[in-house]
Amino acid sequence: MVIPGLLLAAAALAGPLSVVDDAGATVSLASAAKRVVSLSPGATEIVYALGAGARMVGTCSACDYPKAAAACPKVGDFSSISAEALLALKPDLVIVTAGAQRELAVRLRSLGVTSVVLAPASVDGVLYNVGLLGRLLGRERAADALVARLKRRLKELTAEAARKAGGKGPLVYFEIWGDPLMAVGERSYTGELLRLAGARNAAAGLTEEIPRISAERIIASNPDVILLPSPRGDTPAVEQVKRRAGWDAVAAVRHGAVHDGLNMDTLVRPGPRLDEGLEQLIRILYGTH
Repeated sequence: MVIPGLLLAAAALAGPLSVVDDAGATVSLASAAKRVVSLSPGATEIVYALGAGARMVGTCSACDYPKAAAACPKVGDFSSISAEALLALKPDLVIVTAGAQRELAVRLRSLGVTSVVLAPASVDGVLYNVGLLGRLLGRERAADALVARLKRRLKELTAEAARKAGGKGPLVYFEIWGDPLMAVGERSYTGELLRLAGARNAAAGLTEEIPRISAERIIASNPDVILLPSPRGDTPAVEQVKRRAGWDAVAAVRHGAVHDGLNMDTLVRPGPRLDEGLEQLIRILYGTH
């Protein structure tokens, strides 16, 4: 296992400001980035959390937090970026994430634009990315302070969750999409937050980040808690789920433990609000909200 801090230390030997990104590429800058375009909502939040928001010259439409990021010039949607609009901003650093954005990174590098791929799939990955961006932005002290604060808060929250779980936390079905049914995968970033909250995942054993899951499996697993991503009209969440054939027998439905209206950004964006996401889960799962 490679320790993230060692990756940063090793990369530091390769140039003035060098890091190894999440695609395994060494990314180097002669000096701290001054004009940044971020196409990753989580990374955008990190940049602002490090006090470097004034350097952000462009984002994609999904980058809506904090308010300053929402007001930043847009270069397209999350999965449909205008390379021309991006290049017109003359960035000295472009932050991309997984999927098709990685292809954009390759294209930008071929044009001489420094690009870094940040696609953390774990809490440790987020903390590594904080340090990575701290280095590229010349904000190492701010990054160290943020990492220390997040580690301290995560330790407090996981200890609280362990106490409340009492050795066997609730079985949770966390729904991402209702038609077809899609859940939070066990090996995903959000799946890790569930584990840290002391919960067991009804999608355990499914390796995809957001796997499809059958209604039969969910009903048979009999989850204690069901989480839905957002309010669905005026009908209470429990009533909506109860209307699904066979779901009225599920423990979560019978006990009224179906919750919607979650702040999904703190749960699915791998960024500096991960402690808020974990705290939200603990409040919901253990009835302290």
